[in-house]
Amino acid sequence: MPLIIDPTLFYRKEITRLRERISRQDQELEENSTTIAEQTSTINTLTSEKETLTSENTRLTTENTELKTFQTFLIKTIKGAFEIIQNLVPPLVEAPDASNE
Repeated sequence: MPLIIDPTLFYRKEITRLRERISRQDQELEENSTTIAEQTSTINTLTSEKETLTSENTRLTTENTELKTFQTFLIKTIKGAFEIIQNLVPPLVEAPDASNE
């Protein structure tokens, strides 16, 4: 008696196998989508933080430049004031040496 193979049984098993494979791939795709969404959120957060830090850095650089300019102005003003004071105050006369008397 020849072996009879039921083709519908083969196709049913193949369909079941393919459905399981599709189900696993759908699960992987969903996990990958979640990972991509999380990574995109992280990238957006980091980009925003970078923009904030860049803006803060620019502000601080400008402020630093302004402070250096003001510091230079103060140093020149103080030096100028000392020169004026030196020109206004007569030089100190040394006291006569006591040994000469």
